[in-house]
Formats: sequence, C-alpha cells, structure tokens
Amino acid sequence: MPMQILYLGIRCVSCSEASVGAVSATEECNDQEDMIQCQEQDEDLKRMFAYIREGILPEEENIAKKIILESSLYDLLNGVLCHEDLNYPESWRIVIPSVMRSTPLEKLHVGKFSGHFAWKKLYNSIKKKFLWKGMCGDVEKYCRSCLECVTRSGSRRTVNPPLSPIPVGGPFHRMGVDILQLPLTQDGNISSGLCGLPHLVGGGVPYSGPEC
Repeated sequence: MPMQILYLGIRCVSCSEASVGAVSATEECNDQEDMIQCQEQDEDLKRMFAYIREGILPEEENIAKKIILESSLYDLLNGVLCHEDLNYPESWRIVIPSVMRSTPLEKLHVGKFSGHFAWKKLYNSIKKKFLWKGMCGDVEKYCRSCLECVTRSGSRRTVNPPLSPIPVGGPFHRMGVDILQLPLTQDGNISSGLCGLPHLVGGGVPYSGPEC
C-alpha cells in the first residue's frame, strides 16, 4: 500500500493509507519507531500490543479474556497499533499512548489550521483520527483550561449595571433628550428627529430636525 505520513506536531507517524484521515505532513519523518516504542511501553496498550504482534497473553485470566474479545478491533498497520472505527468501515484510528496525548490536542485546537473549537466539536474531530482511554474527558478538560477560550467566553458575557434612581428637583428641572435617525427624505437628504421629555411632567415634545 502507498504510505501516508500522519503529522502529530512533535512526532510524525507513518501508517497505511487505510488508517486515518489525519493531517498530512510535507516533510519526511523517521519517528515511526518512537510511536511503536511508546505503545509497547504504555500501561494501557502494552498487553494488547503484545497479543496482536506476538500472541502473548497476560497470566491474569480476566485480563486475557478481555484482550481476546477486544482484539478483533485492533491491528498493527506498519507496526503501529490502530483501532478500527466501526462508524467508518475499513477506517483505522491510531491508538495514542499517554506520553503523546497532548500533541493531537494542541495541533487540532490551537494549531495553525485549528480554530479553538468547543470541546465537543474538538472531540468529534479527534475521534475520527485517534483513540485513547479517557479521551472524551481529556478533551473537555483541555478545552476548559485553554486560556484563550476562557478569555473569549468571558468577553461575551454581558454584565448589566445595577439600576439607580436619578434625583429630580421638580418639573423641568431635568430633561431627557432622544435623537432618532430617520430614513432619507424623498430628495435624498438625511433627516433626524429630536424628542425632549421633562421629568415629572407628562407628555413629550417632538421636534423635527433640519434636513441636511
């Protein structure tokens, strides 16, 4: 199969064309061994990795049965442990070891081609390409701790100042004035309306401003 280089930011992973629709890198990379080594040493992945590659099962019976049942969804593509996405037939996601999980989060959230999306949208994007244990919670926690996202969400909040009474001494002691921009006149001139309202006195005094 033709090879596709999957860019993870810190490291790149060479995987088969059938694996993941991840972001392609233009430069060549020889860091496939780093990914394989991290998967081999990861506490969550090493047992499945050993069984898929060498057929070795742990001595614990319960863990061994679980690995056998779940193994049908895993395979090694060019040595990299991948998980089949049941929502997309013949599509595989790279299983990310714990030491590399921050990289796809950073690239797909704050990277050059990302847009600081909300955590649910980011999760839906990541799960098409990668997989790891507790991924949903990690994505939500990462987005909620993003300083730029917190700043933006805070700036959209409208704070209404508390109402306070306006002191008025008597009729006509204080005036309220409103200026209204009216549509253009038939001659194409700009017109405006002025309304003055004295406090403690009923009614208003409308006044049409001059055309200009």
